[in-house]
Amino acid sequence: MYYAAKLLEGLGMATVAGGFAIAFPELMNLRVLGIGLLLFTCGWIMDLYILKS
Repeated sequence: MYYAAKLLEGLGMATVAGGFAIAFPELMNLRVLGIGLLLFTCGWIMDLYILKS
């Protein structure tokens, strides 16, 4: 479960970084930002509430 949480967090950060890098001169797509934040938040919640309890 620990690795799943860290994988989701890393995947979320990679999604946001990739979206930023692809659309660099312009603003990044809000859908990509939302997906990245959702993935990161799911991993963070798993880490915070399931693994630390």
